[in-house]
Amino acid sequence: MQKLREHYIRFLSADEEYAKLDWEDAYSHLKRFEVLQEAVSLEGKSLLDVGCGVASLYRYLKAYNISFHYTGIDALPEMIHIAQKLSPEAHLLTGDPFQNEIFSPESFDVVFASGIFNLNIGYSHDFLYHAIEKMHLWAKEYVVFNALHCRSQCQETTYLYYNPEQVVNFLSKKYGDTLRLIDDYLINDFTIVMKKH
Repeated sequence: MQKLREHYIRFLSADEEYAKLDWEDAYSHLKRFEVLQEAVSLEGKSLLDVGCGVASLYRYLKAYNISFHYTGIDALPEMIHIAQKLSPEAHLLTGDPFQNEIFSPESFDVVFASGIFNLNIGYSHDFLYHAIEKMHLWAKEYVVFNALHCRSQCQETTYLYYNPEQVVNFLSKKYGDTLRLIDDYLINDFTIVMKKH
């Protein structure tokens, strides 16, 4: 947790939301939300945004007049403090849901995570599978997450990169859900949509 905070605390004074979250630009930051919106109908759904940062997803979806029930959670109170200022009406929580039993099984229609698997702070790739196991438990209908693609040309040791085919193969064997790999929106990113049976 301390490494996570140390990484992000230096970005929080940035003017742009994408910069506060250590995304490379606004386009790539919002493109990940666009992929979620196009892949899953969120109208009337309950949505958990894991690692919500400053709740950018909430404001993105509100701009499209989508009616949904949003819960955002982030391990860093500094992120949630900013999110509450930007969207005081949003339901926001501080905590690490992977370490604490915060949510009950099937509490949300859709569970989404953007960027939580990117940072190399001592977690191994196993964290991705542990986190998805939890997210799968909390979801009624869909789990959607993105990660950095191993085809990225400028790989940095600060970040973790994944082979999407390996991730899909593991998840399909473990869960047997309908899986959709989306990897044509950014060269260095991919999204997996898991539809629960």
